[in-house]
Amino acid sequence: GKRISALTFIGEDHLEFFQQNLRQLAIEKAGIFTQETVYAVSAEKYFKSLMQEKSPVPVEFVKGITAKMNKKIARKISAHILQTSDFTMQKVALPARWEKIGRVILEGAHSKPRFEYIQAKIKKLPTPRVAIIGMVKNHDPAGLSVLLDLFEDIFWVDEITEDRDFWKKEVLKKKFNHGRTDSGDPMKALTIAKKEYPTAKVVVLGSFYLCGVVRAKIF
Repeated sequence: GKRISALTFIGEDHLEFFQQNLRQLAIEKAGIFTQETVYAVSAEKYFKSLMQEKSPVPVEFVKGITAKMNKKIARKISAHILQTSDFTMQKVALPARWEKIGRVILEGAHSKPRFEYIQAKIKKLPTPRVAIIGMVKNHDPAGLSVLLDLFEDIFWVDEITEDRDFWKKEVLKKKFNHGRTDSGDPMKALTIAKKEYPTAKVVVLGSFYLCGVVRAKIF
């Protein structure tokens, strides 16, 4: 049926399904633009010509800083549906998207673009800052390098869910030469972090699975 098709940007998540070929991933994502598309919009910067080539309808490209692209796309879609730009976007709090629960902040970021986005948020937190980090193996931990120096201490964890293969805590500690591996269990790590840093903000990040486990235990 008729549809609005929106593509945010082409990131490096899930490249393992495309032989690490970013262009092939872009071609696959361009498939959301079809003959049934009544409005096509995208924030993609590097594959604009490819998007236009693959799309049977004209694509409107949104410009601006990455951190605000999704909001701009949402506004354009709303304006298209409502036939007016005279409206206010509501702020919606999402689980594990910079979700604050007391001194704990849950952030499911697991890719470099999101790490770069939350970098400014972390810098605004008062010190000391502590992180509890775990990542599923199909995500590249290299992007974490933009954040690690912002924390006074880091707890690497890997005992999270049985149905996902997580990076081993010892591997991540060795890779970054930073942090500690007191316990692979996130709740034990949280207990230690709160005890040793009684005034610190504790940011749990690297995986929605990790945030989900912590969230369920807290609530």
